[in-house]
Amino acid sequence: MSSKAAAGLPGSVADAVDQAVTHLLQDGEEVRTATGKAWLETLGFTTGMSNPRQRILRPASGTFDIIGAASRFVWMMRGDQSLSAVSYYVPQAAAYSPDGTVLPGSSYGHRLRRSLPGVDQVEGVITRLRQDPETRQASTVIWNPMDAVREQVDIPCALGTQYHLRGQGLVGTTIMRSNKPLTLMPFNFFEFSMLAEVIAAEVDAPLASYRHWIGTMQLPLSERDRAEAFLAERNHAVEMSPMPRSPRPLQQLGYLCRWEEKIRAASSETEVEGLLGAAGENLDPYWSAVAVLLSLQWFLRRDRSSEVSRLVSRLPEHFAGPVEARLRAKTNKS
Repeated sequence: MSSKAAAGLPGSVADAVDQAVTHLLQDGEEVRTATGKAWLETLGFTTGMSNPRQRILRPASGTFDIIGAASRFVWMMRGDQSLSAVSYYVPQAAAYSPDGTVLPGSSYGHRLRRSLPGVDQVEGVITRLRQDPETRQASTVIWNPMDAVREQVDIPCALGTQYHLRGQGLVGTTIMRSNKPLTLMPFNFFEFSMLAEVIAAEVDAPLASYRHWIGTMQLPLSERDRAEAFLAERNHAVEMSPMPRSPRPLQQLGYLCRWEEKIRAASSETEVEGLLGAAGENLDPYWSAVAVLLSLQWFLRRDRSSEVSRLVSRLPEHFAGPVEARLRAKTNKS
């Protein structure tokens, strides 16, 4: 890509993770706390993707959870903060809830779309870009003043986002307080680059590049062996197809978000099949594929492997391949 905004960026999420892990192992500074925690750290690290649709990590180990990544994105776009909506797909999220009901810090979508009555920062950014394509004010805020003083385990890792229409299209930027390249960064790349592409499509522009700035990038010393093993593997990224501009993404996502709530509550396979049929009728194939992907969790939670295989065959390759790789990895581990 010739865009100056993409100059110097890694090409894909796999390139970005490789670059970040390599940098930490070679140049990271060791930090130790009085309580015994230790990690390698780099301050003020910039990374991203010059091809932001190469957002799905496909590690050789097959461990990236694409279903969990997609569920996080839908959770974000719904503006949700309920724990149950995300722990259905990512059970370990429960460890970060202060009350077993909500995730007050990790709920980026709630902060972006519902933090104040009638205030939707995503809609605001889209309106601003439509009215003034060269604006420098198309920004959102995730961090809030209470995060600086409250004492809870779930403090947001993301500070905010920015969007600029320049050159070949939209440049999306996420500003992170803290990030770990082996664990959370691949999920953040997926969800925030998807959000950036939603905004780009809504203003009839391509997503030119994705930038990701990290205040504190760290690798726990306990993960050093895992990091070295990751670099020794042949990791690559899977490219998604371009997001359709019509029907409008926010309209499609509105339906998908309501649909996802119904699939979690479904009590029978017949009900699930009915919901999948409705998704196929009401959603563009791009978005109905996300619905099929999320429906896999209903069957996985019930150990219905034959139904999972049948549904995987309906997925586009950019989803099917990572799902199959993860299922193989889990089978081999067990």
